[in-house]
Formats: sequence, C-alpha cells, structure tokens
Amino acid sequence: MAGSMAPNRFSGLTDAAWAGRHLLVTAAVLFWGACDGILLTPRALALDPTARVSIAGMLGASSLGMGDVNDQINRGNAFLADQDWIELDEIKRGFNFGWEVRSTVSGPFAVSLGGGLLSASSSVDFDQVIDVKPSATFYRARLDYMLPFRPKPSIRMFVGGGPLFLTDAKVEATHEARTVDGGVQRVDSATISGSSVGFEGLLAVEMVFNERITLVLDGGYRLAKASGDDMEWKASRVANPVLDRDEDDVPDGLELGQESYLRHAFLDGNRVTPQVQGSQDIDFSGAQANVGLRFYLF
Repeated sequence: MAGSMAPNRFSGLTDAAWAGRHLLVTAAVLFWGACDGILLTPRALALDPTARVSIAGMLGASSLGMGDVNDQINRGNAFLADQDWIELDEIKRGFNFGWEVRSTVSGPFAVSLGGGLLSASSSVDFDQVIDVKPSATFYRARLDYMLPFRPKPSIRMFVGGGPLFLTDAKVEATHEARTVDGGVQRVDSATISGSSVGFEGLLAVEMVFNERITLVLDGGYRLAKASGDDMEWKASRVANPVLDRDEDDVPDGLELGQESYLRHAFLDGNRVTPQVQGSQDIDFSGAQANVGLRFYLF
C-alpha cells in the first residue's frame, strides 16, 4: 500500500491513523487554550447558575483494566509471531462518551442520572486484518456535593459517587484472513458479552461562563468489570463453506479457520463447536478524565 495508508510495521497503525491521533491531540490543545483564554478574562460579571436542573455532554479518556482480554491478545500474539505476522498491542486505554441530567435537591447536594458509551480497540492491517474491540453501554446514578471551597470566584468544585450499570459489555474480535495476493480468504468473528454493576467516584470542576453555561472538567475512578458469559461466533466469506478440507467431518464454513487468530486467542478451536477459552472478564475499571459543557435549564 502507498500514500497515507502505508502501515507502520512497529505498531500496526497506518499513517492515517497516526495523523488522526495527532489531529485529536492538536484539537484538544486548541480547545484547552481557548478555554484558558476565556478564564483569564475578567469574571466580575459571571454569576452562578440559579436553575436547579441541568444537562451535560462529556467526552474523555480512561485507563482500562482489561487483564483477561490482554492475556488472550498475548496468547494470540504467540501464534502471530510464529507466522511472522504483526502482533496486536495490549488494550490499556479507551474513550468515554457520556451525558447526564442533574438536579439540585437540597443546599449543596444534587442527584444525577446519565449514561453513555465506553470503547477501545487494538488492530493491525498488514499481513492480516485483525481487530479486537471492547465496548459497553453504561448507565449511572450519582450523588454530588458542592464543596464550600472555591479556588476562584468563577470555579465551583463537586465530589460525587454512585453505582454504574454496564449493559451490552462486549469484546468483538475479527480476523480477516488474506491470501498471498491480498484477496480475502475468509472472515472469522466472535463476540463475547456480559453485564455488570460497578461504582464510580469523581471530582468535578465547573468553570462558570454565565448563568446558563459552564465548562465541566472531571476526573476519578471507575470500577466496572463484566463477566463474559455469552459468546457468539461466525465464519463468513468462506470460499467453499461446504468443503471439509481438513477431513474432520465438519464443513469449513462451520468451524474456525485453521490459521484463525481467534482459534489461538479467545476461542478454543479444538472443539467441534468453538467455546470461550479461559477467563473472559471484560474490565473497564480505571482512572478517567472528561471534559464537556453543562447547560442549566430551569
């Protein structure tokens, strides 16, 4: 491959992916610079929001546990190394996208309900196309307390915590096997899923722009580990799905490919019907930081 899609052999990322990461970092720096410029302007006219109900949208990043998932990635990497194929990186960080509705209930106390998405990935696209993508939908309830201390008149600080409910927590693993000339030979994919109840605690800072809008920065820790009890897998784009080339009385389209990454990571391909291999906890626990805007309604 040529141009912007040339692969980086040391990381499995394309040049376009590296450019995307660089653009994301640059955008974050510019956004922070703009916010910092606003905060350095005189705030004498900034008044605290008086509305009790607000909505917020957040995005951010977090570290991730993913111990069992990384164990499976490394188990599969041993197979990739034997084939002299590029190996996958462990999954140690991911992204958060969230929303919430908050209402003041009494004095400095407020309750909030919210939800969002958690996502991460590790992939290579060179000798073979292999993707491992953990993701989850979450819902949460939290009690917040506004601290009496304010470092600046325009800054309010909150501490809060509460339960976190993971639904549709899953790891999607896909191996698109290629022929020597670059054609697609077959695609094996598996989804391991589960659900869980966890907890999160955080410290949030609100920077008041006016009575209706604040910039929100928060950081804290999330404890959320789902047990991957359910598994589905399928083979697609198999050249001759009814053939039994390995003569094990199972058609090629009903078993994992003999050189499938999934056979060596995540699934026990030695069974007629593949089963989950080993422990498969999907662990989204870790430190997190988010930035967003809050709008006070009424």
